[in-house]
Amino acid sequence: MKILRLSCYAFIGLVIGYLIWHFPVQKFLALIAFKKYREAQGANKSDISKIKVFKDYKRDGYVVNVWYKSQPSLRYEYKWLTSRLNATREMYAYNIILNIYDITDTHVEVYNKFTPKYSPL
Repeated sequence: MKILRLSCYAFIGLVIGYLIWHFPVQKFLALIAFKKYREAQGANKSDISKIKVFKDYKRDGYVVNVWYKSQPSLRYEYKWLTSRLNATREMYAYNIILNIYDITDTHVEVYNKFTPKYSPL
């Protein structure tokens, strides 16, 4: 009976630890990496008009969508990954991949429609 109770407590502790790691801790780490990446790009915090942060369950990380006042027609999507390496074994600066989209959700770099003010590192 005592072993069963200890096993239940251990299981509950593991579940709570997993949830704490995957939500508040990873979000905190993603926002720190985003701040460092943004500063390395030369983007000012005062230029941000809107920001949305959400969990990326598919790639195990967080996505930070940013709209800048200087380029309101572009959405900068910063993807923070828990791993430094992707499937092709490339390293990313600050564990972040930056994709830029226009109003129609078309990837800007693919079609070269706009010149982004803050290009990927």
